[in-house]
Amino acid sequence: MVDTSLFETALAWLTNQVTGQLLVRHRTGNPRLVVFQAFETKDGEVVVAAGNDRLFVKLAGVLGHPEWAKDPRFVTNAARVEHRDALLAEIEKIFATRPKGEWIDVLEAEGVPCAPIHTLPEAVAHEQAGALGMIQPVPGDDFSLVGLPLSFDGVRPSIRRAPPGVGQHDAEVAKSATRWPAES
Repeated sequence: MVDTSLFETALAWLTNQVTGQLLVRHRTGNPRLVVFQAFETKDGEVVVAAGNDRLFVKLAGVLGHPEWAKDPRFVTNAARVEHRDALLAEIEKIFATRPKGEWIDVLEAEGVPCAPIHTLPEAVAHEQAGALGMIQPVPGDDFSLVGLPLSFDGVRPSIRRAPPGVGQHDAEVAKSATRWPAES
């Protein structure tokens, strides 16, 4: 049996954030890694995970600023953290000039970890959602729902029937209901 909760999972994601001190919020960013966050493009957001010096050199080149890799303010992650605001302001301006698909293509080509942030319609239409069978038709209805995010022995449980209408099962439930706790 596997048992967890969303609360436990969320806390586990904070592993490298727990210091005993209240941290400053960095939107989607990481207080200890620069550049490691989402940037707005012409048509949506892209997450960039250039969280070490080697990846920052690649990112600087992609952004058209290879000189940043030698700038004392940006040459190490510690320096980038210290000069976060100045660096991110420049990077934000550059990302805003092109659509996210173009950024993903050039970042991936250079080996800079990145990913688009999908809108809900984009996520539902994504080829991976289809390949995983996550969007499932509701039998007897003309709509689909998100399937259970689990598979058992490689099989995702399917949606067996449509949700009931208001009061549809009242008589059935009333017939099978017992009083609890039992009257003495």
